[in-house]
Amino acid sequence: FLSQDHRNPHHRITEEMNAIIQHSSGLHGRLTTPPDKAVCHRAVLIAAVAQGPTDITPWPAADDCQRTLQLVCDLGVPVSRSGSMVHVEGQGTDGLRAPSGALSCGESGTTLRLAAGLLAGQPFDSTLSAGPSLCRRPMRRIIDPLSGMGARIDGTTMEGTGELFPPLTVHGIRPLQAIRYPMDVASAQVKSAILLAGLFARGRTTVIERLRSRDHTERAFRHFGARLEQSKTEISVEPGPLRSPGTLRLPGDVS
Repeated sequence: FLSQDHRNPHHRITEEMNAIIQHSSGLHGRLTTPPDKAVCHRAVLIAAVAQGPTDITPWPAADDCQRTLQLVCDLGVPVSRSGSMVHVEGQGTDGLRAPSGALSCGESGTTLRLAAGLLAGQPFDSTLSAGPSLCRRPMRRIIDPLSGMGARIDGTTMEGTGELFPPLTVHGIRPLQAIRYPMDVASAQVKSAILLAGLFARGRTTVIERLRSRDHTERAFRHFGARLEQSKTEISVEPGPLRSPGTLRLPGDVS
C-alpha cells in the first residue's frame, strides 16, 4: 500500500505488508429474520372483520404495515400494542364504520389494493390516498374486477394512458355480485382484493389463475375459518362469518 512520508508531504513511498488470515472455528448462534410484511397486511385486514380478538406477533417495524394497522383503526376497529404484539378486536363482517377522512396508504401498494377489495363490500364511501410514488402506479387491475362485482371506484386519470391512479374513492355496496374472474397476469394482490371482496358478495366468488401466485391470503382465510375451496387453477370463497384463531405468529422473511 502507499503511505505518506510526513517529513516530505510531496514524497510518497511504497511499503509492503503481509496479512495472515487464520482459520476460524466458525460462527454459532441464532438469527431471527424480520416478520413477513405480506402476511402482516392480510392478518390485520382479515382480523378486523373476524369475530373475536386476534393477537398478531411479532409485529413488523416496516412503515407499510403501520399503514394497514392505522387503516383498520380509522375504520373503527380497536387496536392496541404491547411490545412486539398487536391486539386487534375483530368487529365481524358487519362492524366496520365509515372513516372520517381519507385513509392514508403511504407508499404501500399492498395496503391500497387489499383495502380496496375490503372496502368494495362496505355500505359506505371511502377514499384511499397515497404517497407520490404510489400515485404513479396504475390501478385498473383491481378496479375492473371490483367494478364488475358492483362497486364503483373513482381514480385520477392521466391523459393518454387510459389508466386510473390513486387516490381512489371506493363507493362500496353490499351485497356485491359474485364473479368468476380469470387472471391475465399472476398477481397475489389482485387475487387477494377479489377474495376479500368475495366475503361480502352474494354467492361464490372464484379467481382463476393460469399461473399460481403467492397463497398468503388463502392460508390466512383458512386460519380464520373462511369457506374456501381450492383446486390447481381455481380459488373460491363464499360469504360467511370469520372467527379469530386467537394468536397469529408471523413467519420471518429473509428478503
